[in-house]
Amino acid sequence: MTVKTLIAGFFLAIAPISELRGAIPFLMSKGYTTIFSFIFSTLSNFIVIPLAFSIFSWIENLARKSKYIKTVNNVLKKHGRKKHKSISPLIENIGLFALTIFTAVPLPFTGAWTACLIAHIARFHKKKSATAITLGILIAGIIVTATTSSIMLLS
Repeated sequence: MTVKTLIAGFFLAIAPISELRGAIPFLMSKGYTTIFSFIFSTLSNFIVIPLAFSIFSWIENLARKSKYIKTVNNVLKKHGRKKHKSISPLIENIGLFALTIFTAVPLPFTGAWTACLIAHIARFHKKKSATAITLGILIAGIIVTATTSSIMLLS
């Protein structure tokens, strides 16, 4: 139980593939308590939300300066508008709930990074998306902590 271990746990919690799904089992295997591992990993994973939204906005702004990407973006937007009209009520009614469930599923690529990307692409309201993703992170943290605790008790 060292500072190195906490730093590794922090980076696991904010890494796009592992997120808290990797951080909680890692910290628990290193001797940290269940509650500490859950709280530390979850709070660390919350940092991803503003970080990801900022990075995706920055990339989008950078991409707008490229002539080739501008052309591709315009074609995608034109096509997206046609599709968006037909599914708009569905997105408005269940989009944020689906974002929460998506984030809560403790599988690779279903965490906060991907949820923020989906919210950014779908143009969901950032504050509402952040709330939905935060709730999903909490649910995923509970699931991962319970699963890890059960496995550690059985072994």
